[in-house]
Amino acid sequence: MRASEVAIATSQLPESIPADRREQAAQGKLGKWLEEVVLLSQPHVNQERHGGKTIEQIRAELSAKTGENIVIRRFARFAIGQS
Repeated sequence: MRASEVAIATSQLPESIPADRREQAAQGKLGKWLEEVVLLSQPHVNQERHGGKTIEQIRAELSAKTGENIVIRRFARFAIGQS
């Protein structure tokens, strides 16, 4: 699946990018996209309270503090401004 996503990202790059840099640029583009869509990589919506930490950082801190293995099983996704 990752190879197909890299192929899509490569096809979306402008032709001005040299051939030897296209793979690296596609990997960067894919990494940026994954940061936006993967829950654990996203910053918490209440950034003032959590200091801009990601969901994974908050989960890890809570796990260390309580000594329990904390797993996110469910979550709700809210979209603002979309119909």
